[in-house]
Amino acid sequence: MKKIIGAITAACLLMSGSSVYAAVPDKVYMENVEVPNAAPVLKDGRVLVPLRTLANSIHASVSWDAKTQTATVRKWSEKVVIPLGKNAAVVKQGEWLTKIKLDVPMQRIHNQMYVPLRLWSEWLGYRLEVKGTTVSLQSPLNPMQLAVLNSGDLADARRMMLDMNSRLHYMHEALSSEHTSEGFSTIFLFPKGVGTRYYVISDNLVSRIELKGGMQIVTWQAHISPGVRPVEELFAQQKFTDATGPLPWKDTTYFYYREGSIVNINTYTAGRLDPDGKLNKLAYKLTQDGEIREQSGTLTLKLPDEVRTDVKK
Repeated sequence: MKKIIGAITAACLLMSGSSVYAAVPDKVYMENVEVPNAAPVLKDGRVLVPLRTLANSIHASVSWDAKTQTATVRKWSEKVVIPLGKNAAVVKQGEWLTKIKLDVPMQRIHNQMYVPLRLWSEWLGYRLEVKGTTVSLQSPLNPMQLAVLNSGDLADARRMMLDMNSRLHYMHEALSSEHTSEGFSTIFLFPKGVGTRYYVISDNLVSRIELKGGMQIVTWQAHISPGVRPVEELFAQQKFTDATGPLPWKDTTYFYYREGSIVNINTYTAGRLDPDGKLNKLAYKLTQDGEIREQSGTLTLKLPDEVRTDVKK
């Protein structure tokens, strides 16, 4: 099942080349809701849409700098800077910069700024679908993924969330972590029964990640105060600094999963983290150069007899 989920995820993340259209669409939909006043136009075989209209449909804001002739779209803590007449846009997410190539530059049409429709898929991962003269921007997740995440097996949903973890968006400015130990480790904590919301502890940084609109959003972060006790115990006892907002949870039991590595040795641990910070290890595996050297229990992404509580129909 893990291989199937991995294939589904990979297929969703692979983006095809720029689409060329023979006729201009007359309607644009954002996740099955028609975008009013979208008025798409066709330029060099590419569909362009009004920047502000599409931004409004995803609850993003737009500002215009007349001096530099650039438009800036803001959503969460991210912004996309789009210069007029240039074949590129730049996504800024904290200190990270990502360049998006545009086949057709942003241009002024009917006294509005128009951008290629593909900008939204390149930035946020929306899937483009064309049916006749209708163009739709759909969730980054395909129907098979949505079925697993909404109502599938708990372990499968968690595995898919972790497989998608490389493409994150931040509600607040991202905090940085401080690496002070030899080797590397990452701890994933899922509230008991929950498949699409979890915490990640990496070094001294903890992040809360939630699935929203088919995207993984980091909705809260904090640094874990240094101490001599295990980091998961400090997490359970809420020993935090620099939090980006109020604590988003109450005491609960977590499914615990840890991946660690040092040189050519990798370790995997699964267990239960109780509200008091006590860790009950249920499975463990150690590999060296890809070969299993030590193993106990069965590594799976759920607790024995754990029942999913966040099923969506």
